[in-house]
Amino acid sequence: MPFTPQVDDRIDVTADVEKMEMKSAMEHIWTRVHAANKKIEDTKPWELRKTDAEAYTTIMTALLQDLHVVGESLAPFLPETAAKIQHAITTRERSILFQRIG
Repeated sequence: MPFTPQVDDRIDVTADVEKMEMKSAMEHIWTRVHAANKKIEDTKPWELRKTDAEAYTTIMTALLQDLHVVGESLAPFLPETAAKIQHAITTRERSILFQRIG
């Protein structure tokens, strides 16, 4: 499924970062992450894949958009992680973003 990011769907953390309001910036990002998680819970894309290919494609495209936006927004805070997210979206390669401890 081809993915084209939508530029008008970004989280703008620039103003918060410029004012050094990092907590506020991260809250905007986490709001998007929580909304994407809820979207996954509500739509159960693993089930949609078996029953409704069109709905599955629609929801997965929306989730990829969410991931893209979150990845871009994390760049000021976690530049390497943001780059890994963008690389994974572009190449479809899997990589571990955070190592397990213990």
